[in-house]
Amino acid sequence: MRQAVIGPELEGVLNTMTEPIEVIVTFYGDDGLNAQEIQLLNTAGITTGFTFQSLPMAGVLASKASIESLSASAQVRSIYLNKKLTYMVRRSSKIVSAIFKPFVVS
Repeated sequence: MRQAVIGPELEGVLNTMTEPIEVIVTFYGDDGLNAQEIQLLNTAGITTGFTFQSLPMAGVLASKASIESLSASAQVRSIYLNKKLTYMVRRSSKIVSAIFKPFVVS
């Protein structure tokens, strides 16, 4: 039985958490969550979060017990701590030879 990948930042706080934290749960598949996957979140004690219409992911507020329950499910691919992303558009555009032109939406 496969187990979900737990992100390193989440793994680092898992043993010391006392309150629910924001995590990103990714399921296997190519589409938004189905009823069975949403039920899995509910069964794990998840009551707050959001899903994506076209991605197999959910951003949820999860307790340690919820994270442990979800990580044991064969339906869950990974669970990562929700953190602010840093985009490197200017740097990466040079790598892929893209032209970076700022624009204004009117």
